[in-house]
Amino acid sequence: MARKADGDFRLDVLIKKEGDYYSAHCLQFDLVVTDDTVEAVQRAMIDCIIAHVRFAIDNDNMKYLYSPAPQEVWNEYARLATGGENICEIEAATR
Repeated sequence: MARKADGDFRLDVLIKKEGDYYSAHCLQFDLVVTDDTVEAVQRAMIDCIIAHVRFAIDNDNMKYLYSPAPQEVWNEYARLATGGENICEIEAATR
């Protein structure tokens, strides 16, 4: 997970079409959500990540915050990200 200069950080999320829905998998936290559209699954993942981080902070449970996805998910992400054509950035303000 890369930190940005302003204190924000970057999480890697694999989004893919799975039949008639989209799935999003946050690689650093091993969180998965599904929805009908790319936009909806992006929003659902942002909401899920925010809830996950807030829960960890509110419950003084930081040692369980990071739980990486299985290696095969990282490998798929790396394969699809090669060349950069499948990369997009989504920013979400939580402050």
